[in-house]
Amino acid sequence: MPIRSVKIQYYKSFKDCKALLKDVNIIIGENGSGKSNFIEAIDYFYQNLTETHLSDTIFDENNRYSNFVRIGVSYDLSRLQAIAKSKRNMSEEGKDVPYLSFFEKILRIAESGKNSIVTVEMEQIRKKGIRWNYNYEDRAFLKGLFPLYKLDCHNIDIYDWQSIWDVLGAAANISDSEKGRILQEIKKISMESSTEIGRRMSAIQNIFENAGITSKGTSKDFIVSLMRILNQGNKFTKSGRELSYYSTGTNSLQYIQLYLQAIFYLSKSKIKEPFILLDEPEINLHHIYIDQLCAEVAKAQNHVTFIIATHSPRLVKNFIRLEKAENIYSLKMIRNYSSIQHLTFHNGDRRATIASSDELANAYFSKAMLLVEGATELELFSNRMLREVFPYMKYVDVFTVASDKTAKDQLSPAKTHEKTPYITVIDMDKVIQYKSKERRFCIPATSWMNTEIPHEKERFLFKGKKDQSIPEIRNQRARIIAMTNRCQFHISGDLYMCNDPNYYDYISAIKGYLLQYNVFPCRTTVEGTIINQNSIDYIEKYICEKLRKNPHSDNDRKLHELLKSMPKIQKENFLRLTFHGKSDLLQGEKNAKFSDEMKPMCETIRKVVCQKKTMWVSDYLDFYFKEVASELGYSNQYDRNHLISHISSDEQFRLQVKGKFEKDYPELAELLHLSETLVCDII
Repeated sequence: MPIRSVKIQYYKSFKDCKALLKDVNIIIGENGSGKSNFIEAIDYFYQNLTETHLSDTIFDENNRYSNFVRIGVSYDLSRLQAIAKSKRNMSEEGKDVPYLSFFEKILRIAESGKNSIVTVEMEQIRKKGIRWNYNYEDRAFLKGLFPLYKLDCHNIDIYDWQSIWDVLGAAANISDSEKGRILQEIKKISMESSTEIGRRMSAIQNIFENAGITSKGTSKDFIVSLMRILNQGNKFTKSGRELSYYSTGTNSLQYIQLYLQAIFYLSKSKIKEPFILLDEPEINLHHIYIDQLCAEVAKAQNHVTFIIATHSPRLVKNFIRLEKAENIYSLKMIRNYSSIQHLTFHNGDRRATIASSDELANAYFSKAMLLVEGATELELFSNRMLREVFPYMKYVDVFTVASDKTAKDQLSPAKTHEKTPYITVIDMDKVIQYKSKERRFCIPATSWMNTEIPHEKERFLFKGKKDQSIPEIRNQRARIIAMTNRCQFHISGDLYMCNDPNYYDYISAIKGYLLQYNVFPCRTTVEGTIINQNSIDYIEKYICEKLRKNPHSDNDRKLHELLKSMPKIQKENFLRLTFHGKSDLLQGEKNAKFSDEMKPMCETIRKVVCQKKTMWVSDYLDFYFKEVASELGYSNQYDRNHLISHISSDEQFRLQVKGKFEKDYPELAELLHLSETLVCDII
């Protein structure tokens, strides 16, 4: 890779940032995270390499006393050095080598660095200009070897071809002697007085000579002018129609493709290793065009460096699948400074590359994440009413990847080293299993405590941390293992219920331990967070309302009588099992033994209320919030949308509803509070 790294200090929103680069580097982040500042810093560096374009707006935005900016770019001259050495060897063998001084300069500059890596640094002090660590001549030479091409796709003018002309002119750049020869050939044709063009050209030349004015320009300028003449100016057509006929997206794609192809040709035909900055190239592009653009970038040779700032999950996904996403950097605004983090999204696992989807790519743009197991959790945490009651949840994205190891590893910040705050929500049976014959739990080999938690490194993870809520996390793990091996938990009834205080202590210990690793294990399942002893009355009322809609049945009365005869712990476990959850001791309906009265009622409820495992959650939550609103004096005549509007506009009413919810759903409320804390420092 031609450009090895970029380092930025105290430039606008950046305090101290270093990015190690490869051929294709993708910068992601939400608006205001610093993507444009990152691109601008590199552009500013290049603007001042050989000219002076000073600005007083580049200094630290958060510290008015900061008076300097540092930017450094490291160039890898190893490929060019190898070419230069071969040319020098040819010269020593007595062969004629054109431009030998050019290759000698490459060798001299390459040897000034370490391992052929040359780092050029600028330091601008407020009101005192810029200091460089390399002289002007060397900087100009490096700028020629590693030219910068920046395309701001926000402001692209698809009809202004000057940028493309410039690249093509550089690619076709010729010697002065060749320029003179071509010019003479043109004059032979165009300056003959017998032709109309000859007469006109001669007249124009006489005007310039009489005025004492001569044209001056580089051979690149000459080539550009020649190409314009040959192509009859700047107007172009496609399939016989002017470009204005086509959509903006079509023309944008064509423009970017031509621009990139010109640069690619330049890198092949000249001893140059271009540095390309693309700022949101997906603008105005349909998904299919984004795919084509990514394919175009993938064609680049190894001696072209790309930095692409994007908001497009589609673009990220494409580069992952093309195996061109060597570097993905995530930018986030943390405590008013842009923080950059390198993502390691698949760790060499080709299955992750294939599995990349739009949903997973979207995760890279999240403020905060809940990683959950399935559709029920997704339905629960995406509920609009719930997100109005807990407003910070609007900033938390929910992804169903917790049960898919490949997807989870690709997305989890713990694996990618991304700084997005997150919580993984799992069922308790992913951690422990109950052995009914031994009346104790075990931690199987497939447990999250064995497969996902790096317990062999625990003694190093939290050493010296003062904010630790428990004394030593490894001691907590040892306590859990000891309780697993020694504690027996008694079964209460045929539904595998448990009312043992040691059981609650055991579950609490596991929760406290796993939360240190951003894992929230539900006491049983997510259904258990909804159906608990505090919410039983609402659950029963909801089921009865559904059953009453069948005019030919008195099942609502039968359900009421059945539940009335049960103690609360039995009601809780029966309803959890009915709604496809698990009992206290993590047993499903297959292991539980329903009584003769329970079984038909379970079948009826499932048929009417929750035939499918999901889809009932949102309906129930809407019912619950409407009931609570009615209890708080809010008219139950209003529909769901009116209630949502009232919650969002009346803060006192929202807090009342929230307080009631926290009382009825303590475990779920705990998880929601933890989720809200994820975004407190961000928004």
